[in-house]
Amino acid sequence: MKKINHFLDKVGFLKFILLLFLFGFFIGAIGAVISKNYFHSEVKSFFEQVVYNLRMCQMEYGQFLIEVLIKEFSSYFLLLLFCISILGIPYIIWYLIYKGALWGFFAGNAILQFGAKGIVVGLLYGFPHWLLLIPVIAATLHKGYYISINGPKKKAFTEQIPSILILMVILLLGCLLEAFVNARILKYILLWCSAE
Repeated sequence: MKKINHFLDKVGFLKFILLLFLFGFFIGAIGAVISKNYFHSEVKSFFEQVVYNLRMCQMEYGQFLIEVLIKEFSSYFLLLLFCISILGIPYIIWYLIYKGALWGFFAGNAILQFGAKGIVVGLLYGFPHWLLLIPVIAATLHKGYYISINGPKKKAFTEQIPSILILMVILLLGCLLEAFVNARILKYILLWCSAE
């Protein structure tokens, strides 16, 4: 723990978050390249199925919003729960590497599948909702780190409640953007990429 605190003092918390996320992104992208030889047909059929569904099916945005809310808020509460326990720092590290690896794997597969157009898919995968979610996650991780290093004291947690509630409102706005704006953007981008 002292080594992590010393490293964070030296590097800064936001740089630490970025380094872990980029490390995960790199692992995810490498995983996409390595798995290309083994799962190329599965990845290709996955993207073909997604594009087919986008063309033929009407999307249920209300149902998708519920799924996004459950996904994001359960992840957020799990992050808060771990941050007030002794597992706060290890969970923060795992969380950042995991999220980076997911995005890296998706972006890597999109590039392998669509070529240069896949870069656009990889970039727009998180647009515009990540413009709100990244600051929420960074602030939550910072607050979680603060709670972790001060121990799971009631005072350390209760001091953070007003800002946690504000972050939850911003998270809700990010979920609305993901369900209604990002879904439409990805639909048109994937249809554009699949056009011959």
